[in-house]
Amino acid sequence: MPKKASMEDKRDPQELLRMPPDGGEKKSDILLQFASPLLKGDDTIGEAKKVLYMAIIAWNLSLLPPHRRAKALASLFESHSLATQISGKKIISDLVERKQNDFAQHEWMINEIDLATAKNGKTQLSVSYVKLGEGDERRAVLSMIDGIGMEEGREIIERINIERANAAKQQQNPI
Repeated sequence: MPKKASMEDKRDPQELLRMPPDGGEKKSDILLQFASPLLKGDDTIGEAKKVLYMAIIAWNLSLLPPHRRAKALASLFESHSLATQISGKKIISDLVERKQNDFAQHEWMINEIDLATAKNGKTQLSVSYVKLGEGDERRAVLSMIDGIGMEEGREIIERINIERANAAKQQQNPI
């Protein structure tokens, strides 16, 4: 169990402010770890936001029962080209599977993120979330997830498809 801050705590007060209220791992760190297969490392803030939004969609979809998840996933891409529908569903489905396999213990819905450059020049990610409760509270949160949409997914899906194609070519033709 994490130690509570006391009057005698010698840590930097700014460090204490950055600790999650439940004493656990920061939600931003968990989200970055979850989205890491899609992040290149040299993404601009705009590119990283798009990747993180896709990761959030998958994260939140993973919380739905399978029949509702399939319906919500189909509606995400209905206005896109067939190629984007196929690749987008694959990317989101892969992330949903990742969430269920590697992050199942984290039962919270991601509401919003803020990704910006701080005064010190470092990129900071803040995550707003809602813990899933029981009964009516849980049903209310899951109903909110059903209403999600995706505006900027096409560019990131195309980038991921290009990266996957390039990786496949490199495997076929090693230098």
